[in-house]
Amino acid sequence: MIILNEFPEFEKEVLEIDKELFYVNMKIKKTPKGTAPQTDNEHIFIPSDVTKDMFCSELVHEGGHLVFDPITTYDYITCVYEIKKKLGINENAAFFLANAASDCLNDYQISKNKKLREFRKKGLIEAFKQGKLAKHEIAKILLEHHNIVHEMNLTIDNGKYKDVAREIIEIDKSNKDRAQKYVDIASILIHYLPEIPENDINNAPTQAPIKPNKEEIKKIVKKIFKDSNDCFEAKEKLRILLKLCGKGYGGIPEIPHDEMEILKEFFESQANKVRSFIEYPKVKTMQGIKLGVRKWRFRDGYLRMNIEKTISKNGINIPLVTTKTDNIIKFKIGTRESKKPIDIVISIDVSGSTGEPNGYMNEVADYEVIMLYALINEAIRLNQKVGLTLWSNDITYTTLPKCLDWRELEKLKEVPFKGYWLGGGTNLKKALKQAKKYKDKLFLVFTDGAVDYLHLIDVNNVVFFLIKPEKHHYDWFVKKYGEHRVIEITDITKIPKVTLEWFRKTFAR
Repeated sequence: MIILNEFPEFEKEVLEIDKELFYVNMKIKKTPKGTAPQTDNEHIFIPSDVTKDMFCSELVHEGGHLVFDPITTYDYITCVYEIKKKLGINENAAFFLANAASDCLNDYQISKNKKLREFRKKGLIEAFKQGKLAKHEIAKILLEHHNIVHEMNLTIDNGKYKDVAREIIEIDKSNKDRAQKYVDIASILIHYLPEIPENDINNAPTQAPIKPNKEEIKKIVKKIFKDSNDCFEAKEKLRILLKLCGKGYGGIPEIPHDEMEILKEFFESQANKVRSFIEYPKVKTMQGIKLGVRKWRFRDGYLRMNIEKTISKNGINIPLVTTKTDNIIKFKIGTRESKKPIDIVISIDVSGSTGEPNGYMNEVADYEVIMLYALINEAIRLNQKVGLTLWSNDITYTTLPKCLDWRELEKLKEVPFKGYWLGGGTNLKKALKQAKKYKDKLFLVFTDGAVDYLHLIDVNNVVFFLIKPEKHHYDWFVKKYGEHRVIEITDITKIPKVTLEWFRKTFAR
């Protein structure tokens, strides 16, 4: 749909192109003479000095970035990240190659539409004749690629790059996912790469096929944290986003840059992901009440026959004649608030074997922090008070005797990044003595270490979560405290999921 067109002289062509591009929302704006055409999520910018053929060609190409490739800024960021990671190159070089790959994939898709291809073809031929294309080897390869897919019959360096272009076209045609196509095309083009300066976050980026507006930036940041496998990936994608915007951290407040802020956002998104996949316990919404008896029917089933009532009333059981069944009236259950849930204390072993929570997702501590965030968010939903204790040789941090309510619980999310994972041994007795002192609270104790059997003192208000325990250690806990109070977690990546499932099953309402 054309929302804005500052080139009214080309209105007819614009409407035709809009139709072939499936009515993607377009605001077409004029820019000064000599500027490069570009696209963001709101506007397509085209220089004011273009001819009709060149205008149509650029509109098809820039509009194609919104329809064919990369479609969204996040797609492009992902592809730049994959190129940088797989090819081991600097950020500017990754941008350069990603932009070239996007142009190839975009023009290949344009070429499959007869009308779009003709619009694109005429403008490219005119630009070629004016000497506006092919400034370096990669530009020549792209022009040869477009020459083949759009059937332009141009002669470019005596066909020197035809084989390379055809190799790229085979990737265009493949069924690989977008990111893999970008990497494969970049792997070919890297051999022709001009010298690219090293990374500088404050320098303007290589021209990109699509840029985000302010509202889009907020959505992209959320998606980066949600989809990243670890905090390193999230940081790299945030850097790429900043580079794409062409500004440093201070210029875009929507993009976090503080180390603690990034870690908090990452763990928050991972915790919410776990919460979204755990179902709440099923609760009956209908209840039945017996109101005497009625005549039995086949649809009731044989189990519903009340033989005792039938004989007492009629002396004989004849199905469909004398047989009785209970008359049950069903009605919806009204909801009511349950009693205030018990205060809980999350008691975490921070000994040397757990590592520290740095977001690289290779330590027990990383998954314990995701678990902590998920439990805090659940407790806020339930209006449940939560305390936190961290321990190793001794207790290194605790909120006790205080447990925090929904007004203060968010503060606990900063604790993991304040240096309390100090290493040391696993003195479980310290944690259990604390639990014994506060008998009115339920302690959830998490430990991955080998424990001394003598540390297993009598305590009645603790549920244990044992992370990859040795069999004899697990058996000790079960023997001392009972199987119902000992939850075994055999995979560290499952710490948040197993804990949250237990928590919802126990407290959800």
